[in-house]
Amino acid sequence: MSRNKSHIPRVMIVDDNYNFRQGYKEYLTYQTDLSIVGEAKDGFEAIKKINKLKPDIVFMDISMPQMDGLTAAHLIKEKHPGIKIVIVTIHEKHIFKEIVESLPVDGFINKSSIFLELPKILKRLDILVNTTA
Repeated sequence: MSRNKSHIPRVMIVDDNYNFRQGYKEYLTYQTDLSIVGEAKDGFEAIKKINKLKPDIVFMDISMPQMDGLTAAHLIKEKHPGIKIVIVTIHEKHIFKEIVESLPVDGFINKSSIFLELPKILKRLDILVNTTA
């Protein structure tokens, strides 16, 4: 994804915690130039919505009912390799280090440091943003 000003990256938020999804959506809306196109409460729902929503980036939790984020990330990348997937979780990376590094994900953010890490991840993914964080 290049820094093309005519294309605003489309985002999908996948997390089973409704309050987190709403807060994250609000933060992204006001702090970045990203377009929130949808959300899902688990990996299964995310996979069902991907074709319709056509996100460029999926921010996905790991621990969710129905289908966890690790399984969903693998299935999404299998069918849509161009979608960027960033794992956003309460778990520390070192706990899932081998798993996360073996998955086709594009980034990892701990929820406790999300506002600090988000601009770094987006910059690394070459996503045009206007963050004030």
